[in-house]
Amino acid sequence: MATSRKPLAPAVGLALALALLAGPVDAQKPGSVSAKSPDGKIVASTDGAAILLSDAASGKILAKIQGHQGAVSALAFSPDGKILASGGQDKSVRLWDAAVGKEIRRLQGHREGVNSLAFSPDGKTLASQAGKVKILWDMATGKQLRQEQAK
Repeated sequence: MATSRKPLAPAVGLALALALLAGPVDAQKPGSVSAKSPDGKIVASTDGAAILLSDAASGKILAKIQGHQGAVSALAFSPDGKILASGGQDKSVRLWDAAVGKEIRRLQGHREGVNSLAFSPDGKTLASQAGKVKILWDMATGKQLRQEQAK
């Protein structure tokens, strides 16, 4: 049974493209993953299963976020800098309040470790990739908008 697919909105398509361009990350090297907040003031980096939030100017560690059950292998800040998304080898995507490090939501749906994340420019959609599977998430609800298998 064939199903028709709606074309992706430009912002969603861009997020998916960014996620694909980011490529896989070597999760075996703690600290190899990092992301800078849009205002450039905060740097998020990994330390195994933990995420460190540091002041970009001084390097001072502001917070240590823990929640993943394995190495964190992808990080991305939302365009407004309020949300930090993390993907891990525990197959989950977690959304954090970037100001206080509190988990907002956990997104489940991947069968492999998450290796890439990207927000749409408007911040309404998050793209995640694990292996060849790409998922688009609605940030307002946490629900999957679309899932694709790469060829």
